Amino acid sequence: MDTSHPQSAAELSARMDAALAGLLGYTDTLSEVQQLEPTDPAGWNVRDHIAHLVVWAAGITALVRREDRWAAMGIAKNDADDGEQGTDAYYDRINAQLRLQHTHEAPARARADLLAAHAAVITAVAALPFAELSLHHERFVAPFTGDTGYSVIAYVAGNTYEHYDEHLPWIRAIIERPA
Repeated sequence: MDTSHPQSAAELSARMDAALAGLLGYTDTLSEVQQLEPTDPAGWNVRDHIAHLVVWAAGITALVRREDRWAAMGIAKNDADDGEQGTDAYYDRINAQLRLQHTHEAPARARADLLAAHAAVITAVAALPFAELSLHHERFVAPFTGDTGYSVIAYVAGNTYEHYDEHLPWIRAIIERPA
């Protein structure tokens, strides 16, 4: 296991909780107008970023439960397996689809959904022996036999606390961007 990743369930949960607290500590200071009206150059507002984090966390919960990650995210299997997988263009296309699914939501709803998605990841991870998180991703995806790719803990980290930390500066930039 990569030693930069948590070495226990308690450490993983603590990192996840700390990153979420940092993200919400900032976004909770923003008004609904601030969360909806200013956008980044790609057209994303603060609520879009929060909703994005919700969906990716839901996908990780499904992965940890050995369920279809893409279905949990509302992405059709053929959209997830298109040959561009892992490229920036691939993720940009997936993220654009996800953004469209949530443009109707109020910021308060996106926040509540993020709390629920975060709790679901923690619950799913806690249901496993921690050592299983060091298994390769393919052990969690049908036919559950592969031994290549990143560990599941890398996916959990990348789609929870690392993802929250990645989006926080982008959210700040939306708010701090000159009008």
